[in-house]
Amino acid sequence: MEIFPLAAESLGSRGMCVVVKTQDQQILIDPSVSLGPLRYGLKPHLKEIAAAYLSRQLILEAVKRSTIIIQTHYHGDHYTLGIERPYEFTDHKIQEQVYNHPNIIILAKDHKKKINYNQKKRAHWLWEKNVKIYSADANKFLYGKTQITFSPPLPHGATGSQSGWVISVFIEDLESSVLLTSDVHGPSNDAALEFILENNPKHLILDGPSTYHPKQMQEETEAAFRRLHQLPHEHYYLDHHFLRDRNWPGILEEQNLTKKAFPLSSLVINTPLCLESRRDELHAMEPMKGQYQDFYSLFEEKNEAILSIIKDRASTLPFAFLKQGL
Repeated sequence: MEIFPLAAESLGSRGMCVVVKTQDQQILIDPSVSLGPLRYGLKPHLKEIAAAYLSRQLILEAVKRSTIIIQTHYHGDHYTLGIERPYEFTDHKIQEQVYNHPNIIILAKDHKKKINYNQKKRAHWLWEKNVKIYSADANKFLYGKTQITFSPPLPHGATGSQSGWVISVFIEDLESSVLLTSDVHGPSNDAALEFILENNPKHLILDGPSTYHPKQMQEETEAAFRRLHQLPHEHYYLDHHFLRDRNWPGILEEQNLTKKAFPLSSLVINTPLCLESRRDELHAMEPMKGQYQDFYSLFEEKNEAILSIIKDRASTLPFAFLKQGL
């Protein structure tokens, strides 16, 4: 089994996109990427935009060889939207490229049950397309030597979260296994922890608590770390929401987790990028003109010069080599 992260906070953008190559399947999980529109009162820096662009290109390459796409929920940093939004490098054509393949099976969060209004609207397009799509919630699938098990719908964060529900996924073949939690914020609830403990994967990918967020309550953070300490794994990958915190290394040290919890990027590069948490520093070192932050489209001719600069910057990022191996 091989695991390749394509988009994550430790790769410079928002996402939790991973390719899992089992003995007989290539599985693409949550094929999307985005950037926080504002942080420290600043729009994304050019380096962040380049990272998001590179992740989008890696996703489009991975789709070509994938047999299964897993969609854990329908937020823009996990689900490729059919509208143009800044920093996501997508529109309806890109959405079609990602999802509309007659030979790719899509296992997705159910669009009718345990889903909030906004995510239901976004999911409608995917479920209406003529594709092989199946409800993943609490279901199990077997494809050759690869078995895929999904959790029941779990809160997007703590119990009672207003952000909706997600599904965690456990993938195993005859040699190894991996579990990706999706957005359980920690885990911030017991059901998410139970799914991990029940399946006991060899490799574990968690999104971590949202310690950076001003609305994150201290008791929720403490409860999330208590659950992390209950995990029997010698090491695991902790990324996404948690790595938006500038002080994530210090928090790991305080929690005595520096020898257990590693950024997802450590699977492919030595040093995590974690650009959003350093956005103010990036702007101070290299001030940006507004044209980059207002960049929407891959397709408008007027943006060719800007896109060329973004491409050049993307080619210098340390995970650019992944494009040749997907």
